[in-house]
Amino acid sequence: MDNKDIYRLSADQLIEIEDNRKIVPCTLSSDLEMYGGFPMGSTAVIAGKPGLGKTSVSLWLAANAQNKYGAKVFFFPVEGRLTKMVMAHARHLKKDIDNFEIIMPPPIKNKGGNIVGYKRWTAEEWWDVIGQTIIDNSNCVIIVDSLASLSSEKESSEAMGYQSRGLEKKLEAQFCRKYCTLVRPKEILLILLTQVQANTSGYGMPIQAKVGNQIYHHADIFMFGKSMKKWTADSNNKILGHDMVYVVEKYGPTRDISIPLRYGYGIDDIKDLIDVSINHGIIQKNGSWYNMPFTGEEDEKPEVNIKLFEKEQNIKFQGETKARNWLLIRPDYAKCIRDKINSIYNSELELDEDD
Repeated sequence: MDNKDIYRLSADQLIEIEDNRKIVPCTLSSDLEMYGGFPMGSTAVIAGKPGLGKTSVSLWLAANAQNKYGAKVFFFPVEGRLTKMVMAHARHLKKDIDNFEIIMPPPIKNKGGNIVGYKRWTAEEWWDVIGQTIIDNSNCVIIVDSLASLSSEKESSEAMGYQSRGLEKKLEAQFCRKYCTLVRPKEILLILLTQVQANTSGYGMPIQAKVGNQIYHHADIFMFGKSMKKWTADSNNKILGHDMVYVVEKYGPTRDISIPLRYGYGIDDIKDLIDVSINHGIIQKNGSWYNMPFTGEEDEKPEVNIKLFEKEQNIKFQGETKARNWLLIRPDYAKCIRDKINSIYNSELELDEDD
């Protein structure tokens, strides 16, 4: 190899490159724990039980990547369970073909010409198409839902009871070797969803992700669905949604994050903002009352002023629902609170570094 083909850089240059990476935000609470969010040019694995909200989280991230960086989204529904209800949770997602593509096998039509289903692809065919999508595109989000549903050509052609002896995991490893190194330079956020299975070894957690060692090794972020906690309305016991509790590994110290999912709505970033604001003293909660740190509703440039709590507040609400609805239609105020919390958090980090 010619010496001119070798590129050398210093540690400072490497840090500068890392600092300039595009970051896709999720929710404020998770962003504070994950250095701002999910970097473009990385592979993220999200594992969890059915109904946890893995697909909703991936589509929420895709929508944020669209809106912030103009990224195109490619969705591979290996399970074939991408429904109208799931898509309704992706309220900010641009769903036209120029911004969002659902990549499927060829359709099966009835005599009337209507699509009634789709042909079946083997794991090899799915991986080939996913790999080609990586080669042909950049600045995009690729979602695979899910790895656990991939069936090799050998398994698909054999009778029930056939044991493939890890062939699917070998295909995953081959895919990683061929394509995962392209994700970073092409600024692709590759999101791989998978299911969980019982851990019969007697060691570790009672459930484990259905994913091979190579996928885990190449993943920059690994999120394991730990539990879900349902939440209700202020005045009754009607269940409105649930918090998805994930254990985040391979992206700094292992930690838990909680992402709220509101049924029929999707990821509720405003509810998350309110919860974080209360913890940081930005919004004061006294019983069922929520006090906002603003002097009036018609300010052209809202500013957070915690000292306002020393006197009577003009903006306060009884119940989280009313506080949420007020912020929901006032994005400038929500952004102002979010920026204030980020500044507090960054100041705390600087103090920790000085110590």
